[in-house]
Order: sequence, then C-alpha cells, then structure tokens
Amino acid sequence: MHNNNLLRPFWQKIFKSQIVLMLILFSILTIPRFWSVLTYKYNLVMFVFLTMWFLPFIFLSKSGRFQIGIKKPSRFIFLIPCILLGIIAALIVFFIGNFLFGRTQDNWFISIATSYFSNVNIKDIKDNRLLFFTIYTSMSIMFSPIGEEFFFRGMIHESISKRFNNTTALLIDSSAFATVHMAHHGLYLRNGVPRFLLISGLLWITLMFFTSMLFYYSRKISGSIWGAIVTHVSFNFVMNWTIFYILIN
Repeated sequence: MHNNNLLRPFWQKIFKSQIVLMLILFSILTIPRFWSVLTYKYNLVMFVFLTMWFLPFIFLSKSGRFQIGIKKPSRFIFLIPCILLGIIAALIVFFIGNFLFGRTQDNWFISIATSYFSNVNIKDIKDNRLLFFTIYTSMSIMFSPIGEEFFFRGMIHESISKRFNNTTALLIDSSAFATVHMAHHGLYLRNGVPRFLLISGLLWITLMFFTSMLFYYSRKISGSIWGAIVTHVSFNFVMNWTIFYILIN
C-alpha cells in the first residue's frame, strides 16, 4: 500500500500539506509564464517548462514519482490510441476555431501563431516553411508536454486525489491547466493594460479544460504518465502543422 504523502521526508517536514506546496509551485510558475507569453518572450516559457521537468525529482519520493505515473506503460501498444487521441483533439480544436472565427485574432491558433512570429517576417517563414516548422515544433513537443504532464496530470492531480478523490482532482487540475492557457489566448495586453476576448477566450478555456481531461484519460489507459505525454506531444505537433501549413498561406 502506497503512502498517501508523495513528498520526500524533508519536504514533508516543511509542508504539512502537499496541496499547499502544489499551490505555491503553481503560483511561482504561472506568474512568469503569463508575463513571458503576453510579452512574447518565449525563452522564459521554455525555462518554466524545463523547471517542471525536474519538480518530481526534487520534491517527490521514489514512491511518489511512481504514484504520479513516472513508470513504464502497462503495455506499450496502449500508446498508439494515445497518439490518435492527441491528433483528433487538435483537429477538433482547430476546426472549431477556424469555423467560428476564421483567420482573425479570435482564432486561438492565430493568437498562438502571432506570439510565435512576433519577431519573424512571415515571408521568411513561407520561404523556409519546413525549417521553421521543424524548429518551433521541436520546442513545442519537447518542453511543454513533459513539464506540464509531470506537474498537472502528475503532481497536482495526485496531491488532490490523496486528500479528496479522483473526480475532484481531475476537475481542479483541468481547471488549473485551462487557466494557465488563457495566457496563450483570451488574455492579451493593449498599451500595457490586460484585456480579455470574452467569447473566444471562454471557449478556448473550455476546450483546454476538456483537453486536459483527455490527457488524464490517456494516462489512465496507458497506466503511465507517458501516455498523457504522448497525447500532448501529438496534440502540439498537429496544432503546429495546422498553423504552418493551413493558417499561414
């Protein structure tokens, strides 16, 4: 039987509640992420994701890392449906945005493209499309899927489920994940003042909420956090493909 406390003994002495630690980490990571995305400084975002990679190894015991799913999948063949789920989810999110908002800033993938290319000439991208797609997609599938899945579907989810139940944990970790992604679409700066795209912003947050649930489902069917990571990777890959090969023309 696993210990309900995921933390190393050292951190258990400092933090009586592991949920409190998760809340502190969430705040520390979210503030620079919002600032960097809203100001188009993606180097800092990559640093935030990379920090998330190491959090389970810094704060969790070996048993805790096992409990959040850092282990081999129960069967590697289960990763195949995880890949397909990510592809399907990304296409659904793309088609909803494109159907409702076209190529306007209310389209979430257009917002993400704008943040990608804030300092890049679009003509250069069109002339070297494969090169730019490879560069941006490599970063997109390497950094955020591992970091976010370790943190949201792993550390936050399990900490809450130990204290309450799995359903409550799923609702909270998905809400946290969706809220963070408001920085990528919905919230923006105009003359230094935060503004919010009400309709498309709320719809984007809703889509990210259910996408987060899908990532957790992938973790469940694969028996490992790597199932969620694989789904997240395929989602980001297809998202970037639609940006580079459909939206940019």
